[in-house]
Amino acid sequence: MFDYENGTLDQLDKEIASLATRISAGTAELLRLLADFDRRNGWHGFSSCAAWLEWRCGLSAPAAREYVRVARTLSRLPQISASFRRGEISYSKVRAITRLATTENEALLLGCARRGTAAQLECLVRSIRQSEFARDPAGRHRFRSLKHYYDEEGFLVVHARVAPEDGAVVLRALEAAANEITSASAEAQNVDAVDVLDAPDGGSQAFERAGADALCRVAENFLTGSTASNADDRPLVVVHVDAPVFSGWGEGRCEIAGGPAIGVSTLHRLACDAGLVTINHHEHAPPSVGRRTRVVPRAMRRALWMRDRVCRFPGCTARRADAHHIRHWSQGGETSMKNLMLLCKRHHRAVHEDGFSVQRISDGFLFRRPDGRPLVLTNDRTREELQDAV
Repeated sequence: MFDYENGTLDQLDKEIASLATRISAGTAELLRLLADFDRRNGWHGFSSCAAWLEWRCGLSAPAAREYVRVARTLSRLPQISASFRRGEISYSKVRAITRLATTENEALLLGCARRGTAAQLECLVRSIRQSEFARDPAGRHRFRSLKHYYDEEGFLVVHARVAPEDGAVVLRALEAAANEITSASAEAQNVDAVDVLDAPDGGSQAFERAGADALCRVAENFLTGSTASNADDRPLVVVHVDAPVFSGWGEGRCEIAGGPAIGVSTLHRLACDAGLVTINHHEHAPPSVGRRTRVVPRAMRRALWMRDRVCRFPGCTARRADAHHIRHWSQGGETSMKNLMLLCKRHHRAVHEDGFSVQRISDGFLFRRPDGRPLVLTNDRTREELQDAV
């Protein structure tokens, strides 16, 4: 047994990675046995194989359903299965790529899984599936739902699925209500509204609490017949769309700002009777504004978001992110696409104040720990290859 108390950090690092590899290999064997058990109808007497697995192995219902889904899919994917049994890729990565994998694209997806993180794969798979739904807006509309339950602490938990264009309206309403509540709280405390969210217990939890209060405020306003804005005002929905798409004579991007892709037919419906802001994205963003200013121009910021989509720190998928100068502006770095990347506030602080560093290399970004050791390579090719795989 490894003497973890007396081992060095590098030894601990290697032992953890080695154990994770063995766990992955063991999970692969478990899923192979489960697929055979399912094929032979060993769960007869239960409502499903997942129900049997939940009872027999003590898994939660969602985890059991995913195990069965992945086990069935892997039986048709020999290359991914073999790599999984060798412990080369984790169950989290396998779970992501099996949502898209076929015998035709499994080699390409396997290469992506070996280079990317599980979070990157989940994010990319999600975007591809969203694009598939964008081509079938009627199909997406059929999957709308709202569920609620009370958790073990007595809180009401609401889980809603709505089309992205409807979701944009919901978010706008919640944002307006949250701003109203925050401003009222700040006025009562005689402080700036920003200080309310930056309190000692603030941060992401403060935003989440404000969102919960906003949801209750929207419900109260509906029941009392009051609204935060003029009833004649139409909700504002921001859509990122290339000019050829909007005009109907070409292909390109068409997506809700901060959200997934939507179909052209949906875009045209929104344009009929809504406050629609169409942002034209040119084929090439301004490559640089040099040293004239460290402030990222609006057009460049939009292009940066379209390129990165999420925080580029390894494993992070936060969509609320700042434009970060890789070579600091104060040290001679330019405000250019090549010298910019998206980092969420937590990882932006980590790079500036906690000793982490990042450098641009040929095909991605290389992050280093405060002691100089490489953290991981985030590879741009993974994003492109996964898009080509389906």
